[in-house]
Amino acid sequence: MVTEYLTWGRTRGGKGRAGWSDEYGYKQERFLNIVRDGLGFRTMADLPNCMTRLEKFLNGLKCGSRHIDAHRAAFSEFCSRCVRRGYLTENPIRNLSPWSKQVRNPRRALAVDEIKRLLAVAAPERHIVY
Repeated sequence: MVTEYLTWGRTRGGKGRAGWSDEYGYKQERFLNIVRDGLGFRTMADLPNCMTRLEKFLNGLKCGSRHIDAHRAAFSEFCSRCVRRGYLTENPIRNLSPWSKQVRNPRRALAVDEIKRLLAVAAPERHIVY
C-alpha cells in the first residue's frame, strides 16, 4: 500500500494533479519507512488504534519538533489517502495535533567580543567567511 501511495504521489499527488518533487517524494518515503519500521507495521490491519503508539514513538525521536511533525504529517497524509481509497474506514491519527514548531535553540548573532576572539584564532584566509 505504501508503494501505491508513493507512486500516486510522485505521478499526480501534488497541487494541480502534478507529481511531487523528487525531494518531497524522497522525504515522504523516508518518513513513512521510519514510522513503519519504528512501530512494526506490516499490514493495513496494524493501523487502526495506533495513535497512542505513534505519539509515544514520535516523542522518542531525537530530532527537532519540525522534523517530528513532518513524520506525523507524512503518516497522516498516507492514512487519509487510505481512507479515500477505501482501505481504512477512518484516519486513525486524525485527532493527533501537530507538534509545536517552537525552536528549542534559537540562533543568535555573535557579540562583538565573541567575533574578536573567533578572528584571533581563525586562519587569516577564513576571516572573510566569518
